[in-house]
Amino acid sequence: MKTILIVDDAPENILVIGKRLMQGFEVLAATSGEEALQLAHAQRPALILLDVKMPGMDGYEVLARLKQDAATQAIPVIFVTAANTAESETDALRSGAADFIHKPVNLDVLESRIALQLALKEQEQALLALNESLERKVAERTGELQRAKESAEAANSAKSNFLHNMSHEMRTPVHQIVGLLQLIQTQPDNPKCNAWIDQVVDSAHRLTGMFDAVLRVTELDSRMLATHPEPLDPATLVEEVVAPLRTRIGAKGLSVETRVAALNEPVSGDAEWIRHALHCYLDNAIKFTEHGSIEIAMQIEERSDEALRVCFTVTDTGVGFGPEVRARLFNLFEQADNSMSRRHEGSGLGLVTVKKIAERLGGGAGCSSEPGRGSTFWFAVRLGRGQPVPGPAGHGLQGG
Repeated sequence: MKTILIVDDAPENILVIGKRLMQGFEVLAATSGEEALQLAHAQRPALILLDVKMPGMDGYEVLARLKQDAATQAIPVIFVTAANTAESETDALRSGAADFIHKPVNLDVLESRIALQLALKEQEQALLALNESLERKVAERTGELQRAKESAEAANSAKSNFLHNMSHEMRTPVHQIVGLLQLIQTQPDNPKCNAWIDQVVDSAHRLTGMFDAVLRVTELDSRMLATHPEPLDPATLVEEVVAPLRTRIGAKGLSVETRVAALNEPVSGDAEWIRHALHCYLDNAIKFTEHGSIEIAMQIEERSDEALRVCFTVTDTGVGFGPEVRARLFNLFEQADNSMSRRHEGSGLGLVTVKKIAERLGGGAGCSSEPGRGSTFWFAVRLGRGQPVPGPAGHGLQGG
């Protein structure tokens, strides 16, 4: 129930007005300006009926003090005055009164004026709330647009850096191919020709690998690749990835260990995609680990009637990285550290490809790391339980 404060130095006036208003409001009463100010500040009434002529502090001074107090300045005040001139009405409105009513008071008119002022106050509060809501939304939207702008600028910068790095990576084998072919052309009888030809082939393979990496990401984005589930054994699959790389691992003096959980049941999945994802992780681990060991593992995360969710991890004792790098490692066109990447060949698309492959196979990808303490890269996929159901033909992965 709303509260109305009646301020009048004549108790009989308060009694008459209060009796009428008590039917719909809680009524407070004050017989002096000082008492009115105290009650208004403490009780925060919805509206004040204020007598103009009172001993000591008159209505104009009371109203002025109400407007100076942040707690009461918004309370609508209706002057109740015996003055019945245009000048008195003008003075009342100029002083900040919401309305005025003449004595003797017509109680029906008074109730109508009170209802009008309370309705106006509610509308004002609703408009203020709406304005605050709109300002918040504008601020939020402005923040979103600013973040989107910064994100777009960062993505554009990352794309430019990526294209610059890719052009550098491609230019090196192209120059090697051109130079070696010129040597072969000008010195066809040189006994080194066979070695030069081998180098040309190796450089061509490096170029092909870069083109395949870009094509693979493009195909995954456009969903041109279809899955090809087939019976697979995770332990065999892991060994197929590790075996061709053991020479590189040994040449760096690293040890490698595999730990694959036994499934004890037939499963199916896209072995080619899983092999490629594992190869990307293992290749990175070899590149960025100078001493220590690498571990490839697989464990079961969850089972359902139709599928197993398994997680493959590759853990190394390499250089590691901080959370600011981890946050962008799997983003397209991003690399951990351009200065570090320049010491190692590659397109920088391997981690992006792993993430997209894992998502296409019903899982996800991520990593954890600390600078100087190595890294663990993981990806999860779903493997069907039992024999695979033949699906439609589609494009497969190309290249290594």
